[in-house]
Amino acid sequence: MQLLALNDLGPATMFLGVSIENEDKSGYSFGQKHAIDELLQKHGLAQAHSVRCPIGEEHDVPITADDLLPALPTRSDPTVPTIKMFQSLVGALLCIAFAVHRASRRTHAPTLQDWKLAKRIAR
Repeated sequence: MQLLALNDLGPATMFLGVSIENEDKSGYSFGQKHAIDELLQKHGLAQAHSVRCPIGEEHDVPITADDLLPALPTRSDPTVPTIKMFQSLVGALLCIAFAVHRASRRTHAPTLQDWKLAKRIAR
């Protein structure tokens, strides 16, 4: 039998990217607000306004070649988003999309577990 030496680092505040807060009498609270804030900051969206519905009618209009994002930043306006910036943001949102996809697979016969998953995604 081997012994491990352990160090007491105090109460856990972060584990596998999830923040942990002790709510005293009610227990613990887990969240990823920091990850969302970091994602918004990284993509220059920290000051963006929230919307009621994530997709609007403007996404059904036909596109032209002039509508496409540039591959590289433009010298005249470096704030114009590029293809790489778009791909990076969409990639970061994939974890939410996967979770919603999993929840939506059981909309015909949801269980209590499915309800809990949907609530977890909404939080």
